[in-house]
Amino acid sequence: MAGATRAMTAANAQVDMNSIQKTAMQFQQQSEYMEMADEMLDDMFDEDEDDEETDSVLQSVFDDIGLDLAGQMKSVPQNQLPQRSTETELTPNTEDAELNNLIA
Repeated sequence: MAGATRAMTAANAQVDMNSIQKTAMQFQQQSEYMEMADEMLDDMFDEDEDDEETDSVLQSVFDDIGLDLAGQMKSVPQNQLPQRSTETELTPNTEDAELNNLIA
């Protein structure tokens, strides 16, 4: 028993309790910070669901009054943009000429 007591006394002498307590407090603060950040992220993602619900309600109101926004908008052209060849090294003059050709 005396050997165990000496071992515990030696262990206590080597351990800095203030340092351990400070580290535990920092851990607790960081844990609380992470919980708050997690709650904020959860709230943010919940708002996305609210936006979908809002869009659904608005669409039903538009349908009730006979408003068709999608039908009133012009369709976007489906033409593909011209592809630039990667072989040609463009200089400022050729870039200007190419832009002018695209505009015309």
